[in-house]
Amino acid sequence: MKSKFTLKIYFIIALIGGGLSLILLGILPQKPTEAWFLGFSFLRITLMILNLLVVVALLLLSNNRIKDSSWKEKTDLKIASFTHSEERKTHIFLLLLGGFAIGAFFIFYTFRTPRAIHRNYFMHFVPWGFWMAVLCAQTIVFLFMRDQKAWTAYFKKHGFALLALIIILGAGFALHHHLPEREPPMAYAATDEVSRKIEDQDIYYIYNEGLKLSQGGNPYARAAEIDEIRWNMGFPAHLPPIYYGSWLTHEAGFTEIFQWLSIWRRIFLFFNLAIAYLLFIIPYHRHNAIVLGIFGSLFWLFNRWTLHVTSIYQFDFIAIFFLLLSLSLLPKRKTASYLFFGLSLGIKHMAIFLVPVYLIWAWQENKEQPLKKTFLAGLTIASVPLLASLPFLIISPVGFIKSLMISVTRYPETHLGVLSLDAFLGWIGIPAKIPMLVMVLITCWLAWRKKLKPFSAGLLVMLIFVDFNSVLFRHYPTWVIPFLPLTVAETLTQAHSQGK
Repeated sequence: MKSKFTLKIYFIIALIGGGLSLILLGILPQKPTEAWFLGFSFLRITLMILNLLVVVALLLLSNNRIKDSSWKEKTDLKIASFTHSEERKTHIFLLLLGGFAIGAFFIFYTFRTPRAIHRNYFMHFVPWGFWMAVLCAQTIVFLFMRDQKAWTAYFKKHGFALLALIIILGAGFALHHHLPEREPPMAYAATDEVSRKIEDQDIYYIYNEGLKLSQGGNPYARAAEIDEIRWNMGFPAHLPPIYYGSWLTHEAGFTEIFQWLSIWRRIFLFFNLAIAYLLFIIPYHRHNAIVLGIFGSLFWLFNRWTLHVTSIYQFDFIAIFFLLLSLSLLPKRKTASYLFFGLSLGIKHMAIFLVPVYLIWAWQENKEQPLKKTFLAGLTIASVPLLASLPFLIISPVGFIKSLMISVTRYPETHLGVLSLDAFLGWIGIPAKIPMLVMVLITCWLAWRKKLKPFSAGLLVMLIFVDFNSVLFRHYPTWVIPFLPLTVAETLTQAHSQGK
């Protein structure tokens, strides 16, 4: 039986939602002081123009394409092909459900928040939040109505897993959303020698570097004036993407530290939950291990290291997510995998020692032109960090290189009171990296011998970094956590296939 929810009806509902969002953009209140043209702010006019362009595009598409029966047939086949995989069904359903929940929560939060700056600023985006919620809801209904039999069978088979995942993510959201606002009990806080003041956290330096960029400054320039950097005295030791993000937040009007931080807290929370999602989905769909998926997502969200990263506003979650996503896409989506790995390195280069492992895999997978393919793989990985860094390499190459070399030249340092081998030997600078490099070479040899799967390689490299790097801070062990259940899933699957 054909569904009555056709593409034509889908576009009509989307157009109605777009029209209502455009009307809302015109009537929702705003500060008179923000008026720029015809009583509207510059931001409001920009959003109205974008909204109008999307509505016009939908109108043209619905008028011209929907009448073309061959286009409708091709589109229907593409939808069927795209949603055929059960794993992809899970991604689509939860992405749409999440989009609906985010849109609805955004509207609720904007009207209920006691923070005036959030209410005044977010009010501009309420119509888009409404439209996003409508689009996600109607897409869920459209896909279900289009192939009720397949989706009904899917929900019967995976309903328990979906419910478990939603409950876990909901519990994680509830805890991590409020965690930074909670103070530890005095009996425990008294044993914490690390300051919880925001000015003493790394995120405060990210805030300041973004402020410098918004004022036309170069965060890396001052390192050029220092002869030898052995302590990181607030120098920007990361690649530019995270500073670009900080700059954009300043440009959006969130210039005061806690206003700025309120935006980034939600970004960190999103990627935190996205990691938990991967830790559930990968064991469940790829290794048929639902219990391991439940364990992995719970272990990630509620272990002490993840809780600590949330409480100190570290941005590691973003880089960890893209690293896991990159490894999960190997070997079927190589280009996407390389780009996501490069993005992870661009945000935080903790996984830099996985680069030779990626290149070894690229060499082994291309027997006809291994040198060319390996070079292209390396270039693809480097493209994101390199393109992001070019402006600073041109303006102040010495300052940029010196800032990044801090990780190599700095003295041993730890929050946990446990020193690395080089610290015990009294080595500093490049010689201090010899023990770590030896361990990395062994890992590369294992990769060359095809003894390592993607997540196993990730686990070894992150363990090497945590246990042999001269510097050990409390958020570093967080990089090891997600690889533990994923490596177990890989190992169990491999052992099961060999035992057959």
